[in-house]
Amino acid sequence: MSETYEQYKADLDGTLGDPEEPFPNLKKVKVEAEPLPLERVYVRVRLRAATVNWRDLLVVENSPLYIPAHQGLVPLGDGAGEIVEISSKGSLWSVGDRVITVPNCGWKQGYDVADFDPVPGYGSSNVDGTLSKFMIVRDDGIVKAPSNLSWEEAACLPVAGGSAWNALFHGPTPVKPGDFVLTEGIGGLSTFAIQLEEAKKLGATYTINYTIVVWK
Repeated sequence: MSETYEQYKADLDGTLGDPEEPFPNLKKVKVEAEPLPLERVYVRVRLRAATVNWRDLLVVENSPLYIPAHQGLVPLGDGAGEIVEISSKGSLWSVGDRVITVPNCGWKQGYDVADFDPVPGYGSSNVDGTLSKFMIVRDDGIVKAPSNLSWEEAACLPVAGGSAWNALFHGPTPVKPGDFVLTEGIGGLSTFAIQLEEAKKLGATYTINYTIVVWK
């Protein structure tokens, strides 16, 4: 692949962004496509959709509440697209496959939770993310996108959907039929949790207003 393409970079020190733009901490730039690394199997993904999570806002704002990012970081961890290039034979993937990113690309199922390291996650620290036309990832840093979902729907799955699924079914006390589950707020994670709990319809059985002292 030899072409230039557009991506957004985080402007953390005020040297890239335009204060007149709606998002002054972001700068759209054109970059040259890099060759795929050869030390192991990498793929190039043409991103069709990317979604924003709360941690992405903290990263772009260079908030002390999250892992420090580097100047020029490509933000966002969630994305969906199709594979357009593979570095070598032997990959389980094929050109044209629909995939979604695995944001915490340095941690796999079966690892000890104590070893979890959030730093290698796409769109944080020094690992570029999905706010780009193309992205180079290891072939184990993506998973298959459900064929029945649009690009936008598939891109919402990793952080919010994965967190809700893990909390409900793979936490210390997996939920069982008849359990009551309290989800806080109406953000992406809570909405996913409600959908997983109430698979037949979108909507909670009960809602609670925290300003009302007596809950019924």
